[in-house]
Amino acid sequence: MKDELKRSVLEKVDKALSILGEDAKHIIYSRLLRVYGVKRGDIPFKLNDFRKTLEDLIGLGGADVIEKYVAEKLYEELNIEFEKKENWTLAEYVERLIREVNNKLSMESPVT
Repeated sequence: MKDELKRSVLEKVDKALSILGEDAKHIIYSRLLRVYGVKRGDIPFKLNDFRKTLEDLIGLGGADVIEKYVAEKLYEELNIEFEKKENWTLAEYVERLIREVNNKLSMESPVT
């Protein structure tokens, strides 16, 4: 994952968790580290552990809302159409986003 996308994922995760309040955000990050050994900066590489932490603390519905919010903001930032998918996780949205970005870049590259 490129540094720009990693940074963007972290920014969107921070913003989404801030909606829950700073205390809740701190609790989520602390549990993620304590239970899964995942530091905040590693979240883009450990999205499934992030998901499990959200489910543990705010339930399946809450995890879905947070992850879809993060995904939607990522797509918006990169000017890629966001399509809500039933039962998709943030990891799946990010995988699709990477494919879309790579496709876009390959189409823009001149053929020699």
